[in-house]
Amino acid sequence: MKQNAIIFLTILMFSGLNSSAQSKLRSPDIYAYCQNASAAAAGQIWPGFSPLKYTALKSEEGKNYIEFSAKDVFSWRLFDEYFATHSLEDNLVITFHEAFHAFQRDPERKGPKWGAENALLIFEYQDSSARNNALFSIESQILRSALESKNKKELEKLVRQFLAIRKLRQKELDPRFVEFEKNAELNEGLAEYAGTKAAILELQNARDGKTEIPFQNTSPAQFIRSKYEKLDSITTIGQNIRLKFYYTGSAMGFVLDRLVKDWKLKAQMNGIAPQDLLLTAVRIPLSPKELERTLKTYNYEKTLAVETRRAESRREANLALLNKTLERPGRKYVIDTSALSEPGQIRNFDPMNVTKINSELRVHTRSVTFAAESLFTAKFLQAVVEDLGNHRYTTVLEGDEKVIADGKSIDMSVSGEFHFTDSLKIESANFNFEASTGGVIRVTDKGVMINLSDK
Repeated sequence: MKQNAIIFLTILMFSGLNSSAQSKLRSPDIYAYCQNASAAAAGQIWPGFSPLKYTALKSEEGKNYIEFSAKDVFSWRLFDEYFATHSLEDNLVITFHEAFHAFQRDPERKGPKWGAENALLIFEYQDSSARNNALFSIESQILRSALESKNKKELEKLVRQFLAIRKLRQKELDPRFVEFEKNAELNEGLAEYAGTKAAILELQNARDGKTEIPFQNTSPAQFIRSKYEKLDSITTIGQNIRLKFYYTGSAMGFVLDRLVKDWKLKAQMNGIAPQDLLLTAVRIPLSPKELERTLKTYNYEKTLAVETRRAESRREANLALLNKTLERPGRKYVIDTSALSEPGQIRNFDPMNVTKINSELRVHTRSVTFAAESLFTAKFLQAVVEDLGNHRYTTVLEGDEKVIADGKSIDMSVSGEFHFTDSLKIESANFNFEASTGGVIRVTDKGVMINLSDK
């Protein structure tokens, strides 16, 4: 998905919100089912949203995929490998989810530019305190209860509790992180709502004998209950902290369906985040005593203790990941760009697979590109340690690399110092590097150190 200068590379072939079941289906199957679902759900998912406008079945080099696009501002693909490893319901969700992202970005869509979270704040936001996580855990449990409430009175009570805990938590956050949360729910949360809504509508049709899509279980209630069980353990969701907002944002969408008639129009035309739309439905805030009782009901002190232990466990796991990345067998490469007039920055990355170790170190375990215009581009499809303070990238190659400096091949099995003045190129299975500048390569038995310089 294109988003300013930063591109999220969510590798959907290998990750998903709920992939315990497998469909063994492929792109053509899912596309056909989505065609039927789109026709049946016309106008019911979101006003003006026509999924098939943004969706096409394609093939490239013998590989089938579904492409989502909108007027050169959005492009995304889902391949057979993803569909084959996820349930039919999840495949419908993600297909409509991505189609909705294209709708959000469509310049011909009614309304202003759709709000989205600031990508680079992901790294800082990962430093959430144990207290923030404890309160987030409680508010998410309340949100799930609201989702399953049986009547409007109970629903409004739970929404008041949810908003009170969220207000308490967000008052203690950096305002930038509050906006990050709200925009993530407006962006990813509502896309997930659209995808989930589509799946629910088609499950209802299957239950009523109106579609031949072969769901294993046609209970919409069971599907939504199973999906949102994750709200009870939201702080253990994994490395990609944005996933939290897929759940909270979409769950708020279903709550808003019951409370605010025109909430979708307000979200689209005025950019109002789901939590702020809920505020318009429940205007009487919780009193301090009610807030205190709510915290006690949901065992705040116990939850805080659990989150404190989890924070320490995460720190230990992060350090273990750092050590594992640096100690992989193979030839270690360190690329130092500190002497360049522009040391470079992230151009795209996979938020599912990045871990912040501390303020200076990050480990990208799957996909990331660093670059400085006209100077270098480094594309990693493997683990790499990003050292922000020293402007270094460290990775381990398996010995299959080809290194060409100033047009001449260099034997990396021979220790020595090699200077180059104009260009450097490194090619391997999962790492490609190109530099249009000078520098020096130092090869020792400990690895390879590359220092770039344009001075």
